[in-house]
Amino acid sequence: MKIRVLKFGGTSVGTPERVKNVVDILIKGQEKQPLAVIVSAFSGVTDQLIEMCTIASRGDEKYLTILDKFIEKHNQFADALLGNERQTIAKLFDAKIANLRDLLHGIFLLKELSLKSLDFVMCFGEWFSCQIITAKLREAAVSAEFVDARKLVRTDARFGSARVDFATTSELTNYYF
Repeated sequence: MKIRVLKFGGTSVGTPERVKNVVDILIKGQEKQPLAVIVSAFSGVTDQLIEMCTIASRGDEKYLTILDKFIEKHNQFADALLGNERQTIAKLFDAKIANLRDLLHGIFLLKELSLKSLDFVMCFGEWFSCQIITAKLREAAVSAEFVDARKLVRTDARFGSARVDFATTSELTNYYF
């Protein structure tokens, strides 16, 4: 089966209106052939995550203020974009936010930010945007499934500048699709 891969960067999903445009593109595109879609974090979110980590690593509780803004932004997107799926997303968000809060608190307590921790926290942006977009597609009666890229993409252990292991990634991706 031939699959078309589409990637949307942070600016193309920077506002709820832009997300709606992406969803329209995906609805039309999936009618022609199956799609695998890669979505970045919403515009500005990766910077928020880095800032939270940096501030927490200084032992400064102000990271919580940025975390609140992060949560608010994703709730605003979910509220603007979702209907029936909103409650399902809220439950997913609560669990993931608790996880993020715990990670940031650990960084705060240790006053230490490793590249491994930073990489792990940064993936939260993509997770949230993908969940919202997947839910929006399901509301539009599109058969859409969230797949955590960490299940398909393998890299070396060079945190902060990892390189993709293309052979293993290709094998995992081909097996999945």
